[in-house]
Amino acid sequence: MSRIILFIFLLFGTGFCQGQDSSHIQNPSQTLIKIPGQTKTQKQLQGFVKNVFGEILPFVNIHNISSHKTTQSDKNGFYTIALSKNAHNRIEFRLVGYESLILNFDIAAAGLDRYDILLKEHIRKLAEVTVHDQTGRSQNYTYLNPRLSTVLPSASGSFEALLKTYPGVSSNNELSAQYNVRGGNYDENLIYVNDIEIFRPFLSQQGQQEGLSFINPEMTAGIKFSTGGFGSEYGDKMSSVLDVSYRKPIDFSGSASIGFMGASLTVGASTRDRRFSYLIGFRQRSTRFLLKNLDTKGNYKPSFEDFQGDFHYKISSHSELSLLSYLAYNRYELDPTSRQTNFGLLSIPLRLDISFLGHELDRYLSSMTALTLNWQPEEKLKLKFLSSFYVADEQTTRDISGTYAFSQLQADPVTALIIPGRIVKGIGVYTEHARDYLTMKVFTAEHKGSYAATGNYIKWGLRYQRQYINNAVDEYSLTDSAGYNVPMNMGDIRYLYSYQQNNNFITNRTSLFLQDNMFLNQSWSLTAGARATYLDISHQYLLSPRATLALHPNWKTDIMFRFSTGIYYQPPFYNEYFNFDGSLNKNLSAQEAIHYVASSDWHVHALGTNLVFFTELYYKQLLHLVPYEINDVSIRYLGNERSHGYATGLDMRLSGQFVKDLESSFSLSVQKTAEKIDGSSYSYIPRPTDQRLNFAIFFQDKLSTNPSYKVHVNLIYGSRLPIGPPEHLRYEDTLRVPAYRRVDIGFSKEWITPPQTPASKYIKSVMLYAEIFNLLNINNTISYLWVRDVENNRYAVPNYLTSRQLNLKLLVRF
Repeated sequence: MSRIILFIFLLFGTGFCQGQDSSHIQNPSQTLIKIPGQTKTQKQLQGFVKNVFGEILPFVNIHNISSHKTTQSDKNGFYTIALSKNAHNRIEFRLVGYESLILNFDIAAAGLDRYDILLKEHIRKLAEVTVHDQTGRSQNYTYLNPRLSTVLPSASGSFEALLKTYPGVSSNNELSAQYNVRGGNYDENLIYVNDIEIFRPFLSQQGQQEGLSFINPEMTAGIKFSTGGFGSEYGDKMSSVLDVSYRKPIDFSGSASIGFMGASLTVGASTRDRRFSYLIGFRQRSTRFLLKNLDTKGNYKPSFEDFQGDFHYKISSHSELSLLSYLAYNRYELDPTSRQTNFGLLSIPLRLDISFLGHELDRYLSSMTALTLNWQPEEKLKLKFLSSFYVADEQTTRDISGTYAFSQLQADPVTALIIPGRIVKGIGVYTEHARDYLTMKVFTAEHKGSYAATGNYIKWGLRYQRQYINNAVDEYSLTDSAGYNVPMNMGDIRYLYSYQQNNNFITNRTSLFLQDNMFLNQSWSLTAGARATYLDISHQYLLSPRATLALHPNWKTDIMFRFSTGIYYQPPFYNEYFNFDGSLNKNLSAQEAIHYVASSDWHVHALGTNLVFFTELYYKQLLHLVPYEINDVSIRYLGNERSHGYATGLDMRLSGQFVKDLESSFSLSVQKTAEKIDGSSYSYIPRPTDQRLNFAIFFQDKLSTNPSYKVHVNLIYGSRLPIGPPEHLRYEDTLRVPAYRRVDIGFSKEWITPPQTPASKYIKSVMLYAEIFNLLNINNTISYLWVRDVENNRYAVPNYLTSRQLNLKLLVRF
C-alpha cells in the first residue's frame, strides 16, 4: 500500500510541473507586434505590467532601445512610453528578480489602445552558502546544517544523532533518537516542524523499538536549536527546543538511497508559475543486522516505515495555504532463544545463561495532518493560522519466560584468564507479561502573528489544545529461584511487580504569548516576553516571563554576549499523569524550571579558517519536580512523590572548516544535576540524568590528491549515570552505569555530474558511503537485569548495546 501511495503522488506530481503556458514570451525579441489604432501623431504605447500570477508589478524599468527613451510603470503597474517615428520599436522591460523582456513593436498599422506585459520570475541556482541570522544569534539559538546528518556516521540513522554532538546534549543509546539536555529527560524537549509540535512514541521501552524519528533530513531546510533560555514564543517544556523547517522546492529535485538498514526516496517540485509546490518523502528502515549481535539471540523482525508530504499553494501574493501530512508504522517483533552475558571482575568473572520461550510484538501507528494559512496583508505584518490533528495507536504485547543459570567462572589467580569449570550460584525461571494499549488524539488550533516596527519585532500567539487519552495496562513480572519465589513470601506467590489499570481522560490546555525583540542601539538588543497557560484538569494558571539581553560590541573581533533568564513550566502531558503502579494522578501540577544562562559566541579567523567558539554557563533551579526512573528509554514517574533540585554546568564548542569545505566540531560539557525528595531526611541525590562529563568530536577530512574521497569520524564520551535496583527507594540509586564510549567512522566517495552534460539533467551526484559502527567494539551498558543467588544476594547483569558492525549505503541526488 505504501508503494502504491508513493507511485500515485509521483504520477500526479509530474503533472503539476506543467503549470501555466508562457510560451508566448519565451522568445519575444523575435516577435513583431502590430499595434492597430495608433495614428502618426499619437505614437504612444501603454498598458499594465504583471507577473505570471496576474499580479501587478510597480516600478518596472521600461527602455525604448530604438529612441533611448526610458520610463517606469507606476505603483499600479500602469506604464506609458513614447514610440519613435521608425516603423519598428525595440522595447525592453526590466525588474530586479524577473527575466528581462524585449519586444518589437510596429506602429504602422492602425490600432488598439494598450498592450499588457507579463514578466517571468528569474530563477537562478546559487552555490550553497551559510547565512548567519543575527536576530536568532541575539536570542540564544544555534543554527544547524541539515546536510551534516547525511554524512554523520550513526547507528540510529536519525537526524537527532547530529544533536548529540552538541554541548549540553547527552545520550548513552545509539539505537534511540531520544536525547537529554542539561540534566533533563526525554519528555522535556520541544520539537517543531513547520511550527507544528511533534510527539515521540509513548509505549516504547527500548531504543530498538522506537523506529524512525519524525524529522526527515532530506526534506529539511533550516534547523534552529536552543538548549536553554529560549523565548516565550515556544511552548511549555523545561529543557530545550528544536525548530525545523522543511524546504520548498523551486524545480524538480530529489534523492534516493539504499543500504543495509533500509531505503528512502524524496521528491519535490513546483509548477511553472510557482503557485503550487510539493515535497514528499518515503523511508523504510530495518535494524535487524544490528540487533543480531546483541547478547539476546533470537529472531528479530524490526520494520519501520513512514510517509511525509509537505504541500504549498499560493492563493495570492499575500496568502498561502500549506498542508503537512505524516503516516508512520513502526513494528518490532522478537522471538528470543538464548542469552549469554559475561560480566563481573577479572578476578571474579560471572556469567548468566538464559534459555527463552515466548514472543514479543510492539506496534506503533501514528499519523498527523496539519493545515496552515499564511497571510501577509502588508509588508510588515504577518499572520498565521494553524490547525493539526495527531493520532497515535500503540500496543505492546509480551509473554516471555526464561530458564536461567547464574554462575561464577573459574579464573587463573595469576593471569586472571578463564579456565574450565564454574560454580553455579543460582538457577531459576522468570516470566514477563505485558498487554499495554494506548490511543491518543491531540487536536491543536493556533494563531501566530508578527509585526516589524521600527526598532522592534513583535510576535504574539494564541493556542488551544485538546487531548484524549485511553490507556489500558496489564503487566507483571515473576521470578522463581532455587525452588522459592524471590522476593520470598511464604503462603503465596509474590510478583516482582504487577499492576492493571484502565484510564480514560480528556485534557484541555489554552496558552498565549507576547514577545518583542527590541533593538536598543547598534550594540544592544533585548528580547522580552511572557507566556500564559491554563490547564483545565488541574485548574492551574501559569505565567512564564522570559528575557534575553544581548550585546554585540563594536570590536575588531566578532563576538556576541548574551544573558537569558525565565520561568519554564512543564504541564503533564502523558507519562507524568501515571504513578509507578500505573494508576492515574489527575491532580498533578506543572513542574517548574528557572533558567539563568550567560553565553557568548566568538567568530574568529584562525588556523587558516573561520572558527566559532561558543561558551555557555548555566544554572537551572528546579521546583515541583516529579521524581522518575529511567530504564533504557522508558521513563517511570513516582507520582506520589515530589522533589526540588538544580542543574548547573558549562558548555563549550569549537567549530569550523578545519579542512576546506568540510565542517567539524569539538564539544565539551561539564554539568551536575541533583534533587531532594520533599519530606525525606536525605540530602540532595543525583538525578537519573546526572552525567557529569560529555565530550563529542565530529571531524571530517578528505584526500588532498582526490577530494571526492572523504572520511567522517563521530566520537562520543559520556560519563557514568546513576542507577539502582528495582523495588527500592529513589534515594538508594547509588550505583552508576559505566561510561558510554563510542567511535563511529564513515568513508565516502562522491561522483559529481559535470554541468552541461546530458546526464546532469537527471543526476546531480552519486555517493557511496561505508560506515563502521562502534569501531573499537566497546561493550556499552544501557541497563541491568537483576538476579539473585541462593543466598538472596542481588547481582546486576548488564544489558549491552550494539557491537562493531559494517554498513553500506548508496545515495543519489537528482
